[in-house]
Amino acid sequence: MISSQNSAAWCGWGATVLCALLIWAWSPATAAAQTTDSVAAATGDYATRAELEAEAAAHPDRAAAIQRRLSEGDLQVGDRLLLQVRGIQGLSDTVVVRAGRMLEIPGLPPIPVAGVLRSELKDHLTKQLSQYVRDPQVVEVTPLVRVQISGSVGRPGFYALPADVLLSDALMYAGGPDKDADMGRSFVQRGTERIVAPEAFRTAVAAGSTLDKLDLRAGDVIQIEQRRGTNWNTIARVAGLGLALTGTIVALTR
Repeated sequence: MISSQNSAAWCGWGATVLCALLIWAWSPATAAAQTTDSVAAATGDYATRAELEAEAAAHPDRAAAIQRRLSEGDLQVGDRLLLQVRGIQGLSDTVVVRAGRMLEIPGLPPIPVAGVLRSELKDHLTKQLSQYVRDPQVVEVTPLVRVQISGSVGRPGFYALPADVLLSDALMYAGGPDKDADMGRSFVQRGTERIVAPEAFRTAVAAGSTLDKLDLRAGDVIQIEQRRGTNWNTIARVAGLGLALTGTIVALTR
């Protein structure tokens, strides 16, 4: 039978190892990650109508989706814009696209944005606002897109991001890929459709593509997959539980 002294020593050692294993298993990823405050600025790089028409001609397999985008425009009901206009006192606000794809600006009639690309927004709004305000100057218009970033990132969740932010920088908003991330298997999902496959995802990250250039919309999911193979975190947790169980058994046999 194990002596009381040896049992106590064993339980103390087991508890120490258990704590160390659990702390290691649950610690945040140490891979390079940035917070929202340090993420790179948006680029102002939106797909133009000419670029999309050229892409549709060069890629017949994507032509239908691109033509739909050209026809319907980029803005969906519920989308938000950061808007600043000189000439309208106090107009520096977040405005919302309402039913019928009408932009709701306080104190003004609704402005239609159906069929308008993000790259066309500034000129379109300047023209529309000139009907109600003399010489309006749209200083800034930043469309936001609300996406879900999930999987092997530091802070999975929903994020309202500038549509012209790089895909790689969008991941930094969510804490960056963690140490188990497999960028080669990651993708973008819309409903049941995978709209950016792993190979295209890798290319987009390497090429510095923006969310707009990838035609991301509200509700899309950026999924960062986990590496296949041995899951050392899981092994550590199981080992920790085994040590705890051993300690309990030893204590009961005292």
